[in-house]
Amino acid sequence: MLSRTLPCLCAALASASAAADICRWKDADGTTHYGTEPPPGVACAQKVRPPPPVAPGNAAGARPDFQQLETDFQKRRVERAEADLRAEKTRREAESQREACGQLRGRLAWMEGGGRVATLDANGQRQFYDDQQFARELAALRERISRQCR
Repeated sequence: MLSRTLPCLCAALASASAAADICRWKDADGTTHYGTEPPPGVACAQKVRPPPPVAPGNAAGARPDFQQLETDFQKRRVERAEADLRAEKTRREAESQREACGQLRGRLAWMEGGGRVATLDANGQRQFYDDQQFARELAALRERISRQCR
């Protein structure tokens, strides 16, 4: 069936002008045919518009523009490298953030565990925090953790 239909289709497409519709119909045996007009007494089952003619530069089998292909490849390569750099920067920032949060949480745990807090004065002497300074330092530490560590 296909062997009889394909030549008819090719002939119809070859003989039809670009603006003419192709008619599809079936004969008494049920075979599908294509042409510009059906035989007398047969109605056109469907009109099919042929594809537009192919421009010479875009014809199938035309040589690809290798310069454009190379340019596109290089562009994708640069974009990929930039994306990799952004991903690596994001990963390093996240790792740095995790490390800083770990240090803050460690300091909070140490302070909540009863550790004494001291600072060095201008003479290099240790000055221990009193209860109010300790409470302020503890509150400030908790605030930093809630702000920075999510």
